[in-house]
Amino acid sequence: MFEHMIDEACVHYAITNSGGISPNVVQAEAEVMYLIRAPKPSQVKELYERVVKIAKGAALMTETQMEQ
Repeated sequence: MFEHMIDEACVHYAITNSGGISPNVVQAEAEVMYLIRAPKPSQVKELYERVVKIAKGAALMTETQMEQ
């Protein structure tokens, strides 16, 4: 995704809940927080919409669900 963003934009993330501490186990749920920065609000909105599409695509591929 970064190759398709403007140079001044940044997308940061933090895994706020990995769902548990057991290794090699797919947890029932997990949480991640994304912070998007760009010079203009319209650019932030565009990147946000793209991040949401990526999350929805990942949920489809893994047959899971995502919430905004």
